[in-house]
Amino acid sequence: MTGISTLSLPRQVYAKCRQTSDPKLRKGKALMKRRSLLILCGSLWGISAAVVSQGVCIPPAIKTHAVQGYVFWKSDGKPMPGMRIELLTFDQRMTKLADTQPGPSGFFEISYPGPGRYWLRAKNDQIPGLTVEVRVEGKASPKGKQDYIHFLLSVDPQKYCWGSSVNLIRSDQSDAESKRVQ
Repeated sequence: MTGISTLSLPRQVYAKCRQTSDPKLRKGKALMKRRSLLILCGSLWGISAAVVSQGVCIPPAIKTHAVQGYVFWKSDGKPMPGMRIELLTFDQRMTKLADTQPGPSGFFEISYPGPGRYWLRAKNDQIPGLTVEVRVEGKASPKGKQDYIHFLLSVDPQKYCWGSSVNLIRSDQSDAESKRVQ
């Protein structure tokens, strides 16, 4: 279990994780104990590595009526080439339900998935990306308004969520049509 920071795990747990290499834990009930410890330590290592390496990045959930919006670089406000937007199930498996690539203006749209909770991920092979919980409500937006999920992505390792953010912008439908055309 190299690479685990003793600061991120309680000392007793760290000591138990080190015991998994003990040759006495290779027979009978001891083997079951060893397997349980390996699973526990592997889980804790994954959690602690994520927490230590990037901090806990959980943006607030977004309530929306449509899965559409824009993806931009935070530094210059320009669309990000090579992005993928994925809609995933809201469970541990995070099964991909749909995905799309934003257009030249940074606009993306995924067909209405039905009301419920989902994960929405903006990702690229060259940056960490960002995943947010999306709560899709009924199909109808508030009268005369359109919902947009606005991703601003960054790669600053010193900041929370690498400096990235995601917001819901609600605008007039006339504004919405002009934004799609740009």
